[in-house]
Amino acid sequence: MVGIITSDYGGRDIDVLVMDAARDVSSGAVSMRLRYTEPGKIVAGVQQTAQAYLSLLLTKKGTCRDRNVGTNFLKMLGSRVPRSNAEVTNYYLLTHTDAITQVNALAVEPDERIVSARLVSSAIQSTRISLRIHIITEAGESVQYIMPIEDI
Repeated sequence: MVGIITSDYGGRDIDVLVMDAARDVSSGAVSMRLRYTEPGKIVAGVQQTAQAYLSLLLTKKGTCRDRNVGTNFLKMLGSRVPRSNAEVTNYYLLTHTDAITQVNALAVEPDERIVSARLVSSAIQSTRISLRIHIITEAGESVQYIMPIEDI
């Protein structure tokens, strides 16, 4: 049986879907990669919020025309893999509210405004780290995803 889910997003802001997701069945989280999907798809609601939050968290502040866009998260990581998960958590705690503020400044609907974004865990490998982040929106929707950051 094939099921089709549709949503009425009439009159709402939408984005191009750039987060390619693969479900991690064992943990219930979604593993994300930033890349354009083929063919182009649109996204709204909590998935749009997660995409915007992650994009802003990983945009280096000062690299866009508006110098205030982004955070210092990647700048703090520098060009090396962090020594500990505590170091990753510290960098996240120092920078994630900038991303929340920027997402909420653009959000119109309750399912697009972030109430909470929390780093659940991080994993450090030889040339990458993975962040497990849980987001809750003002509408009470939540999403948890895993974001690998390659080639640090």
